[in-house]
Amino acid sequence: MGTEDVKERYETIRDGVISDLFYEFISPKKLEVDWDAEGLETALAENYSSVVPVQKSIDQGLDINEILNMILRGFSASHEVKEAAISSETMRTFEKAVMLRALDHHWKDHLAVMDQLRQSVNLRGYGQKNPVQEYKRESFLMFTVLLETINIEMVKALCSLDIKQTNVQPVPSPKTLTSRETPSFSQKKKLIAERPKITKQPSKLKVGRNDPCPCGSGKKYKQCHG
Repeated sequence: MGTEDVKERYETIRDGVISDLFYEFISPKKLEVDWDAEGLETALAENYSSVVPVQKSIDQGLDINEILNMILRGFSASHEVKEAAISSETMRTFEKAVMLRALDHHWKDHLAVMDQLRQSVNLRGYGQKNPVQEYKRESFLMFTVLLETINIEMVKALCSLDIKQTNVQPVPSPKTLTSRETPSFSQKKKLIAERPKITKQPSKLKVGRNDPCPCGSGKKYKQCHG
């Protein structure tokens, strides 16, 4: 929070996140036949907007370190291209904003979970466990998960950044409206002529019961139509 330039920190975090993801699918502890190159390609494309021909690199005989370094260089090059498109100053601002947003959002959730843990850890005593030690152990694990979650979300957001050049069209003023936008006098006259005419219904005549009937019979209204 005390620095405006977090590029180096982000690059370190990004390399760590991508490396951890890489080793989940391609591990030196597994045989090559057990590697999941397709799964790695899918994860990189869906979560980090990066298309990497992992299987092709394996078929070419590259070892694990060479494949990983190729992927990391690709992410670095992609970030540099985006930075060149929006300027370094804008990218630095965006990097820090993404970091702070991820930290703020997940830190609040972490505090709520820690409060729940504090309220429930005393129950561990019934299982012959030290509540204090259990709290320290689980809180440390939760904090580790918090950092990993923040780092992954931050890298996803910055890697998925889509730079597009858009031309903003100015809003035309009434004086610059074309004849197609402003109806002519003949068009206005036609629109007025096509408006539905509203006819006013005549109100009913109120006649007293002893008054002459309006029909002209000469009888009182109550004896005729009343």
